[in-house]
Amino acid sequence: MTSSKSIDIVTAFHARLADRDADALVALADEAVEVGGPRGAGSGVELLREWVARANVTMTPTRWFAKDDVVIVEQDAVWLERDSDVEMGRQVVTTTFRIEGGKIAGIYRHDDLAASLTIAGLDADDEVDAP
Repeated sequence: MTSSKSIDIVTAFHARLADRDADALVALADEAVEVGGPRGAGSGVELLREWVARANVTMTPTRWFAKDDVVIVEQDAVWLERDSDVEMGRQVVTTTFRIEGGKIAGIYRHDDLAASLTIAGLDADDEVDAP
């Protein structure tokens, strides 16, 4: 799969997250999707579905990096109060997506772009134009 197809999948992920459409978002993922972040790691679409429901976050992409089947997105993340959509916090985060067989096989959130790039074997030369 080319990076452009992988980028399309990650773009769709962000659209589904913005719409809070957990069913459509989970449909983009492999059944055994790995999910990792500052609160731990696990696997499976049910974990992903629970995260979508619990996090109440919007993630606006600001920078994109891609190589082969890995896409890293730097995002402006905003956490909202569940009942009022009042902003509770904001942070620049980085999410690494691993795509296999046309599905998201891994989603890993980091607080540091440089670390994300290093871990994934990418660098500044892998930055791509936003879709």
